[in-house]
Amino acid sequence: MLKIFAIITMFIDHFAIAFLDPFSTSYLVLRAIGRVSMPIFAYMLASGYIHTKNYNKYLIRMLTMAIIAQIPFTMLISGISFIQLFTTDLWVYLFYTLNIGFTFCVALIFLKIMDFTRVQKSSLLHQFAQALLGMIILYYAHSCDYGAYGICVVFIFYVWILIFKQSKKSLLVCGAIIGGLSIVFYGFPGANQWLSALAIIPICYLPHTKSNYKWVFYVFYPAHLILLVVISAMLH
Repeated sequence: MLKIFAIITMFIDHFAIAFLDPFSTSYLVLRAIGRVSMPIFAYMLASGYIHTKNYNKYLIRMLTMAIIAQIPFTMLISGISFIQLFTTDLWVYLFYTLNIGFTFCVALIFLKIMDFTRVQKSSLLHQFAQALLGMIILYYAHSCDYGAYGICVVFIFYVWILIFKQSKKSLLVCGAIIGGLSIVFYGFPGANQWLSALAIIPICYLPHTKSNYKWVFYVFYPAHLILLVVISAMLH
């Protein structure tokens, strides 16, 4: 249920980008609704990292999805057509902003480096090197959608799951930290990014259990981007 909720709010967000006037009230409302989707996916990514039996396969699945989604993602956020993208110098836009799949790939690498279960067993020098490498990754993540902010949100949920055992009281603290980080990274109101803190409500109350639908996000994410840019191109 939680995954479906995240997918629906993500679609609402991208629908607004594809079809609505960015200065309209409806656009602002739909984008505001969409603010909760990324933190929910970030929570599920952190949970997936902790419980996965094969980290490498998990990372490869995410990377494959990200590569497939990059062209339609670029077309959606830039408004550039497929023909323009590959017949002019505008192809460089493919690398200006990498989609959330790449952000989550970087987040998985960051979690691997900062993994508490391994860090606690390492020497002080090793811990310092891990922390330094983690900071470097955050610094160079600016080309990814949400950048260091998105990776920090994943890490917050990783700490909540592993250290605080998903207690509801500590989830409120997570929400406050995410809201604070949103203001730090995006300002206030900052495209309403601070509303992402409200993601703790569905995370708290909607069930998130292992299911046979783990491939839904990997398929839906690139598929819905392709659908939106195709329909948008037909309408224009």
